[in-house]
Amino acid sequence: MKNKFWKIEGYDNTLKIYEGEFNFNFFKGKRIEYLLQALAAKGLNFGEIVGAYAIPSSEIANNLLSLQIDARKGSYTICCGESLHFVARIIYKDKEE
Repeated sequence: MKNKFWKIEGYDNTLKIYEGEFNFNFFKGKRIEYLLQALAAKGLNFGEIVGAYAIPSSEIANNLLSLQIDARKGSYTICCGESLHFVARIIYKDKEE
């Protein structure tokens, strides 16, 4: 039997700046998506953050905190951000006896 975890990695361009593994149940529903958006927002200025939450058709809107979700059979990955970006994926580890 295997335990399910979220593996979260953060990058500044190609330089890895963060890595952590967390029990899958710590981030249920959309919480993992909100977490990635909050982490990626650290690299934005206030105007860019405001634009990321604006109505998409507005003149100030941008996609800087948009989520890219890859849900293939057997894997699930979420990415958020541009040059400063964060990736969360589900991993499985054997249960410790």
